[in-house]
Amino acid sequence: ITRLVQNCSVGVNESIVIVCERSDVFASGCAVARAFPLYSKKTPLVNNENVTVSVEFIIVPSTNGKEIEENVEMSEISQEELKALEYAAYGIRLTARIVDTPCNEMNVSYFIQEVDSIGQALNIQPLIIRGEDLAKKGFGGIYGVGKAAQVSPALAVLSYTPPGATTTIAWVGKGIVYDTGGLSIKGKTAMPGMKRDCGLSLNAQTTCIINNSFLNVFSSPPGIPTVTRSPLVP
Repeated sequence: ITRLVQNCSVGVNESIVIVCERSDVFASGCAVARAFPLYSKKTPLVNNENVTVSVEFIIVPSTNGKEIEENVEMSEISQEELKALEYAAYGIRLTARIVDTPCNEMNVSYFIQEVDSIGQALNIQPLIIRGEDLAKKGFGGIYGVGKAAQVSPALAVLSYTPPGATTTIAWVGKGIVYDTGGLSIKGKTAMPGMKRDCGLSLNAQTTCIINNSFLNVFSSPPGIPTVTRSPLVP
């Protein structure tokens, strides 16, 4: 879906129609979101800064090899479900933007700025442990890997305690902005993909943004086709 949308998109206001079963709505929406990266150094054919892309889902019944029952009612996708999909699209595009940005533009200092931005959006004050403080506080692994870099390494913590919380959940992600391999230098075929090493920490960050109920929002029984629309988050 991602490649198909990329090949057909021309960079202007447009609508995309996805015909799928209800269980495939979330994955299909995420695939469309990935087709519209936020970072690019290519010269656009048109000014696409204010482009709006609308995504419309036509939901068809799931037959599972059986005949479709007549007059089976199925509710439209709710606003909560659409909001969960929009949050997921936002997280995918944010992660892709930082992964796609080369390390001379997205070093540790700029990476921390991204963490601060997410903290502000969630009204959370990030805890940043950096440089020599990492060694002093016992984070020898992070310190040892990055201590020779021109831009010092850091540990960023986003913590939120909702009222009445009884369980602690932690997401941990590695955010190496570029992994050359150090003493065991990587070869020319393995080196290019190392820019993606920072993606795991971004997954941990964007999980804080996405509604944690989205995994189950598209599990209703199949039925009559319905249509709903969800704009991509700019």
